[in-house]
Amino acid sequence: MYPKKYILYIFRSVFLLLIIGSPLYTFAQKDSTLKKDTSAFVPLVKHSAKKAAILSAIIPGAGQIYNEKYWKAPLVWAMVGGSIYYFVYTQQIYIDYRNNYRVRVDTDPNTFDNYLFLTKTQLKGQRDNARQSRDLSILVMAIAYSLNIIDANVDGHLYNFDVSDNLSLKVKPSYYINTGFQMCCSLQFKNKPVYGF
Repeated sequence: MYPKKYILYIFRSVFLLLIIGSPLYTFAQKDSTLKKDTSAFVPLVKHSAKKAAILSAIIPGAGQIYNEKYWKAPLVWAMVGGSIYYFVYTQQIYIDYRNNYRVRVDTDPNTFDNYLFLTKTQLKGQRDNARQSRDLSILVMAIAYSLNIIDANVDGHLYNFDVSDNLSLKVKPSYYINTGFQMCCSLQFKNKPVYGF
């Protein structure tokens, strides 16, 4: 014969399994009288995040247009175009200072220097600063181009993400007699169509 504690332990375990498993069983039952509502069926649109990224790599802003985020395309064009303009501008300044420094250090008396008000050391410093600005503009241009591709890729992945009012998450306090105050989270679906099934 089994000890009383062992029988009580088995009884409690079976009772606990029944309590835990009964809600799962009741929710898993199908109602044969209900028919599937096909009017709420919204098929997923085939959309490729990879294609959006490739389009943005070829033509900046094209991935945003492919993702139907038309308002982002002018922002991408301004960002990439502005960085290219900044590179061209700093490159011209660098070339100007570099050429004038070369003229200053050569021994030919027939060459003319545009920056006579600067000393040789100051002109060399301006040349070096212009080269640093040019190098920084290359970095800014690479970052702007990369952000364009990353944005198109992320938007491509989130293309079918539901952001409508049919989905809401509410966190609210509640009071239960046995346990007292608790925080509850409730996820509500209001007439939400079925996606992809």
